[in-house]
Amino acid sequence: MTTRQQAGYAAKIDGHDKESNLANILTESTQRKHKTDGSSKTKVDVYSVDGSDKYSQKSPSGKNTQVHLTPTHVWLKYFSIDGSLADWFWQFFGLAGSMRVGRKNISQIDSDLNEQALCWFNQNKKAVFDVIVRHGAFLQDDGSVKAGDSVNKVVWFNKKTDTIVHTVTVDDLADRIEDGQWVWAQKKNGETKSNATVLWFLDSAGNKMFHLQMKGSGKPSQFNNLQFHIYKPEV
Repeated sequence: MTTRQQAGYAAKIDGHDKESNLANILTESTQRKHKTDGSSKTKVDVYSVDGSDKYSQKSPSGKNTQVHLTPTHVWLKYFSIDGSLADWFWQFFGLAGSMRVGRKNISQIDSDLNEQALCWFNQNKKAVFDVIVRHGAFLQDDGSVKAGDSVNKVVWFNKKTDTIVHTVTVDDLADRIEDGQWVWAQKKNGETKSNATVLWFLDSAGNKMFHLQMKGSGKPSQFNNLQFHIYKPEV
């Protein structure tokens, strides 16, 4: 096992331990039994046995953390994307397994394709939100792509202190989607970066809720995947 693989394995074990810690804390604080969900095809990390709550747990080291990671072909299949729009995804995120070679920024892609892609994200912002936060989209053994169980709460959990930092309902997050929009990554003065390789989602107040980039580290098999990050709401 390589050093990177060892680190990944240790992080996975630590993640499971912290989910168990959160389950215990929620059981004690709510007086309702909570358990962890070990499935790889669900957004649910911890759930209440009575079925009232299903949590997605986030423990960022900074302001944001990964909320959804998916191969391009899975994303395209779930949303039935084909033709020129599918071509944009393969250009912007790069062909599977190509690492960074061949992937393009918006200045290297036809401007009409960029506009088509941005329009698609904004026209489908609610459905995109549901996939990346609420229920996911997972490749099944039969080759189909289906949504998983829905979560109704997102909890930010400090792994160092084993404390809940903030909890928000998924519906409250969804409400902020209504008047927000996807934009290309911007400079400090608000201008679009001409060579942008990242999309941002900004709420109506201009607060960044999510960003989308190409996965470019960790497992080589995950390079070129769509990687969404979520930002903790200001409290």
